[in-house]
Amino acid sequence: MFRRHLGELSGDATIRVPRRFPADHPAAQYLRHRQLVAGREYPASFAHGDEFYPTLLATFTAPMPLSGS
Repeated sequence: MFRRHLGELSGDATIRVPRRFPADHPAAQYLRHRQLVAGREYPASFAHGDEFYPTLLATFTAPMPLSGS
């Protein structure tokens, strides 16, 4: 669901995973990140359409699992 709404994660990353995690950890590619950046762009005309509000809600709730909530 996350990738469908926001695409791939990017952001500043280190070369290695933090010391408390093994180098072959299944989430190593994400653990190396100092920050996680994701986004999506729409044309300005999209803000006037019927799909704007549902898409806005879906976009902002997609990263919720990352917050620990």
